[in-house]
Amino acid sequence: MIDALVADVRDVEIEVSNDRTVQAAESFAYHAGNIAQTPECYQPETLRRLRSGEKISAAEYIQRRREMDAARREIRQVFADVDLLVTPTIPIPAPAIADLKKDPSALRPAELILLRNTRPFNVWGLPAISVPCGLTKRGLPIGLQIAGPHWREDLVLRLAHAYELAVK
Repeated sequence: MIDALVADVRDVEIEVSNDRTVQAAESFAYHAGNIAQTPECYQPETLRRLRSGEKISAAEYIQRRREMDAARREIRQVFADVDLLVTPTIPIPAPAIADLKKDPSALRPAELILLRNTRPFNVWGLPAISVPCGLTKRGLPIGLQIAGPHWREDLVLRLAHAYELAVK
């Protein structure tokens, strides 16, 4: 369906870092005061994840931040050859909440998989949107993610709108 709305479709491979050092350090820094004063206000798993950034050294943070900034510059090259990127919003069908509640230890591994396609665009600071594009056999929604280069929200929204009109 999407190829009927655009001039050309091609596969693009992008290297994506899974490092979360910057996120962990910045999340802890933001919450440090509240964690020190009222740790009981956080759910245990949230508190554990926030505290994972507590011991990150300034040197490690600076190095990882430099790497992230370089990745943000490098992603611009992808858009030298394409206008937009289209991916599934999530790479697997969404798990049932009831299943995750049965086994809370499965939540974080599921989150890492579920965020695999959206997180890079957040880290790179790129505009992206998810539009509904169908249902799984179990009736759960499937999303189509459209992402564009910096400052080109107009392209992202234009394709999203055209897609939604085409599938009505």
